[in-house]
Amino acid sequence: MKKIVGLMFILIMFCCSNLLAGGVYSAKIVHVRVDKSGFGIVKFDKKITEPLEGVTHFEHLSFNTNEAGGRAIMSLVLAAQASGKKVHAFGTKSTNEYKTLVESWNWGCVLTE
Repeated sequence: MKKIVGLMFILIMFCCSNLLAGGVYSAKIVHVRVDKSGFGIVKFDKKITEPLEGVTHFEHLSFNTNEAGGRAIMSLVLAAQASGKKVHAFGTKSTNEYKTLVESWNWGCVLTE
């Protein structure tokens, strides 16, 4: 019983955190940019819903290719762009890479349709 309650708690926390985070639904990748620092930016063809207050780029999410997660994000967006597929992507409600400019990428997926 404790395992079920714990699992439900984790599931609820995951769902609630995604409801609070801004993101894009069924968006195409316009371009992907990576700087010498390893920080990257993805521009979508749609604006982020519920953007983080203070950011100035409303169609972008950022990532860090110096980390495994950032390299995975870059692979995901380049594959989506090359194949013409749409993505769902959500932010972290923070600006880890480009302070005050672009919200950081939390998670995303390539759509099959």
